[in-house]
Amino acid sequence: SGSESDDKAELVRFVSFIRDFADAYHHSKEEDMLFVAMVEQGFPREAGPIAMMLHEHELGRSLVSVLDGLAQQSTAWSKEDSDTLASTAREFYTSKRKTRSSTPWPTLDCQSRSKKSCSDDSKLSKSSRPALASTNDSAHSATP
Repeated sequence: SGSESDDKAELVRFVSFIRDFADAYHHSKEEDMLFVAMVEQGFPREAGPIAMMLHEHELGRSLVSVLDGLAQQSTAWSKEDSDTLASTAREFYTSKRKTRSSTPWPTLDCQSRSKKSCSDDSKLSKSSRPALASTNDSAHSATP
């Protein structure tokens, strides 16, 4: 196991990667291009998949800010700091796993095909309609 100095340096590298790639590159393209195009096609920004993804982006930024504060801290980490690091890293990881398992794309496919809500689409099972809350196999297998 490395020193706390090594741990802080590794945390700085992690924060930098998340901010420079995931947020500045990936999330900014979603927010500046994809979501704009979706709104132009009639998707609401304040609800549904756009609102869900914006919330996830903000949560990630908030968690990364906590991690950055710990990485930049000039004093040694206290027990409370170490606990905060562990719980924040766990929440960040968990939020990313949850995001991957609750993708809105089945809902987007339904809406883009018909310009109507998925609740009106008889090809989707009732269990797949709340696709924003939890995507299941029936939602992935829905075909036009």
